[in-house]
Amino acid sequence: WNDDRFLDLSAPPPNAQTLWLYLLTTPHNTSIPGLIPVGTGAISDDLAWDPKDVDRFLGELEAAEMIQRSKRPALIFLPNSIRHNPPKNPNQIKGWANSFGTIPDIPLRHFSLRVLRGGLRPNLLPTFDRVFRSELARPDAGSKNGSKTVTKRFADDTGNQEQEQEYIPTTKVEAQI
Repeated sequence: WNDDRFLDLSAPPPNAQTLWLYLLTTPHNTSIPGLIPVGTGAISDDLAWDPKDVDRFLGELEAAEMIQRSKRPALIFLPNSIRHNPPKNPNQIKGWANSFGTIPDIPLRHFSLRVLRGGLRPNLLPTFDRVFRSELARPDAGSKNGSKTVTKRFADDTGNQEQEQEYIPTTKVEAQI
């Protein structure tokens, strides 16, 4: 995304597909699958798109349930990334701790941690639980009063009905979004 030869190529007009590819390969990625501490302004700068277009297409990706985001502080989470980029060994999970400390302390951060845990192979859970013990134990992670929530769209088993539900951080671990 930052190579001079690449930047000299003709660019696509703003669209959700290109934005999705950017999010999958952005230089802003952390070592933690799917956690990207980047906002509309940085994406706009990187892609040379109008911020309104970036925001509109981020909204499209949210509506398609491909991302969740916090606008301020900026954080984007790709919830299925753990399925496509799982850690290969406990040392990778240990390495996540350094990156996790740079992620804004907001409800989406705590929610993403639980989603990531739910996508791990059973043999990696003890390491994850040890590394993130204090974070997993926080019932009010990311909020001063414990009342902030992350909203997520869920479909029923038939796939025919969607409803808005709120995720309130708890000590139980949700297996999936």
